[in-house]
Amino acid sequence: MALPIDEEDEDESDDEDYHLSNSSDNESEEDDDDDEDDDDDGEYDDGEYDDEKDDDNEKEERLEDTMDHPCTPMTTSITHLPEYLDLLEKARQIERQWMERVHRAQKEQEQDKRAADALQEQYRSQRRTNREMDKAIKERQDQLADVFINASKDDPILNKLPWDWPTLDRIMSQLEGEEDN
Repeated sequence: MALPIDEEDEDESDDEDYHLSNSSDNESEEDDDDDEDDDDDGEYDDGEYDDEKDDDNEKEERLEDTMDHPCTPMTTSITHLPEYLDLLEKARQIERQWMERVHRAQKEQEQDKRAADALQEQYRSQRRTNREMDKAIKERQDQLADVFINASKDDPILNKLPWDWPTLDRIMSQLEGEEDN
């Protein structure tokens, strides 16, 4: 058995369907209105805040600031080309100066090393000479001792002299002087 349908119910259901279909259209229109009401500051008219829009604005501002800066890469504008060329030339001059300083310091270091090597060689040479002189003095003293011992065996006066090296040197030089005459 079929239930009878009231005409009022039928009209209400049509109204509800119409209202529902219109309400979805109204909501989409309101969304469109919200997007249109969006200002550059990223804030909607109804008080909501659009973070993406604000980020875009900040990026644009930073890009504009970057373009105006004289140290920005050449991608910004050709109007800054003379400034870039000047900066590039200054950088090259500074680099040349530092390279000259490094070169000078290396040369001075090499000269100091050569001077130190020369002093070291001079010191070694002086030590060799001193050792040779000490060796020659020692040989001379041994010779004098041998002469004195041999002479003292035969001469009673020489036998009584003290045995220190300066005295022996003086005696030997006197003896050599007498032999030369």
